[in-house]
Amino acid sequence: VGIVFSVVLYRLIAAISLGSSQTGTINGEQSSTSYLLGDGEQNRKLLEIYEAIREGADSFLFAEYRICLYFIAAFGSLVLVLTSRTDGEWDFK
Repeated sequence: VGIVFSVVLYRLIAAISLGSSQTGTINGEQSSTSYLLGDGEQNRKLLEIYEAIREGADSFLFAEYRICLYFIAAFGSLVLVLTSRTDGEWDFK
């Protein structure tokens, strides 16, 4: 069910055109407007927001992977130590 839902969402998003301008009506008036990519100032703001989101996501992932690394190292060491003691002696094979 989840895979089918993700395919449907992918197709909906892939159908969105990212053209630089499109002619349409706004408040009943015919005008040529920027669709998703604006001109000048809008592009600058869009790129600024994009960079802030990307920087935050990179920071989050770095912190998340660091925590995962600590957990895996600690838990792996614990499992190694607890499973290596057999018959009263250490057996690190």
